[in-house]
Amino acid sequence: MDVINNFISENKDILSILITLLVGFIAWICKELIKTPMRQSRETFFKVTEKRIGILSELYNYINIIALFPQETNIKEELQKIILSDKLAYVDEKIIVNIIEIAFKEVTNERLVLDTRKELRETIDKCAEIIRKENQYFLKHDTTNTYKRVIAYFIQLIKAISFIVFILIAIFYLIKSIVFLSVVWIIFCCIFIFAVMLILEKYII
Repeated sequence: MDVINNFISENKDILSILITLLVGFIAWICKELIKTPMRQSRETFFKVTEKRIGILSELYNYINIIALFPQETNIKEELQKIILSDKLAYVDEKIIVNIIEIAFKEVTNERLVLDTRKELRETIDKCAEIIRKENQYFLKHDTTNTYKRVIAYFIQLIKAISFIVFILIAIFYLIKSIVFLSVVWIIFCCIFIFAVMLILEKYII
């Protein structure tokens, strides 16, 4: 223990640099471990959802025309082409069954057409709502307002640093067997900083 204390007292500057580098390295690792899979998952989600909304909108337009012109055979032929393609992989089974019946039956079931149109509209709205919710965090922290963007990044940085510093200090003090009250005081300070960051994030950004 004396050797450690002597080393710390004689090499404070070097130790400070090493601790700073360690904190930065850990922060970078934490960011990449969280950010990379989330970014990849988000990109995949939006690609699939955009394709789904695209085919649903196309079907919705065709069904709208059939609702207005039930005897229009050209639109039914277009629906048949879609059915024979791979686009319906993004559509719910119930809607697929309805679309097949509408497209291939000579006599148009107008009640089924209206029900299918309603279901398509509801499904499109649900997909759009999901995208809107997923975008809320992104829009909140990637705002075009420079002032708010700087504050958002600063808050995220402080939150990450506070958490990492809290862990490192707690471990350090526990190893050195500092009294329980000191550890509690450290925990309280870190929780207070984290709470302040959350309040700023909620009411300023």
